[in-house]
Amino acid sequence: RLPTKIRSYKGLNRWVLRWLIVFFTAVTAVLIPNFSALIALIGALGSATLSLTLPALFHLKGCILDQSLEQRPRFWKAIAAKDGAIIAIGVFGMVTGTAKAIIDIINGN
Repeated sequence: RLPTKIRSYKGLNRWVLRWLIVFFTAVTAVLIPNFSALIALIGALGSATLSLTLPALFHLKGCILDQSLEQRPRFWKAIAAKDGAIIAIGVFGMVTGTAKAIIDIINGN
């Protein structure tokens, strides 16, 4: 008998979707011999973008680009330079991490 939470149609859909995601993840992990390199590739693309590049872009847009010259903060050039440096570091990390992961996938490491 199914638990009370998944007796409804909506709850059953969620339950089935969760099990399908787990099942396909397990099948992928078994069928791909170098699954860790694939996960490293996904991590290199996603983590640098989400943790460094996008927040700095949002900050730059919200604090500097959407404001008129009179409304910008006093040290807006320093803020823009800081955000630009963070974006550059994020892009550098993403590119180098992605290149390393692709090399590992090709070499089978």
